[in-house]
Amino acid sequence: MIIVTGGAGFIGSAFVAKLNSEGINDILIVDKLRSGDKWKNLVGKKYIDFVDKDNFLIKKAKKLLSLTPKLNAKIKESHTFVGGGTMPNKKIPTIIVEINANAKKTEEIMRENLVIGRIENEKFVLDMRSIQNDEIEKLAQIINSVLSCEG
Repeated sequence: MIIVTGGAGFIGSAFVAKLNSEGINDILIVDKLRSGDKWKNLVGKKYIDFVDKDNFLIKKAKKLLSLTPKLNAKIKESHTFVGGGTMPNKKIPTIIVEINANAKKTEEIMRENLVIGRIENEKFVLDMRSIQNDEIEKLAQIINSVLSCEG
C-alpha cells in the first residue's frame, strides 16, 4: 500500500493520478478536506480509502494497542518539535502511546530492541508520527516479546 499525505491537494492528487496511470490503486489518501473544493481533486481517482489527517495517527495508535493487549498504555494528544535551519523547534501536534511503566527502564529495554521513543511527563512514549504503518506489526511483536520475558 502507498500512503499519499496531502493526497486531495493539487500536487497530491496529481501524484495519485500518476500512480493510477501505472496501474497502482492500492493507495491510502490522508488529508484534511475542510470546507473547500479539495474533494473535487479526488473525483475519478482510484484509491482504497481516504482518512482525515486528524484520525490517521489515532488509527495507528489503536492498531498498535490492539496488537499488544497486555501493554498497559493509553493514547494521548501531545506535541513534538521538528525543524532546523530557519525553522528550528517548530511545535506540531501529534498522538502518542503513553506506556504506564518505569520510564527509564522501559526506554532502556526498548532501545536494546531498536525501538526509539522518548520520556515525556515521566512516562515512556511512542510518537505515532515517527512510526510508519508497515512498522506497527513488528513493533507490536517486539513489545509482546518484551512483555512475555517480564511476565
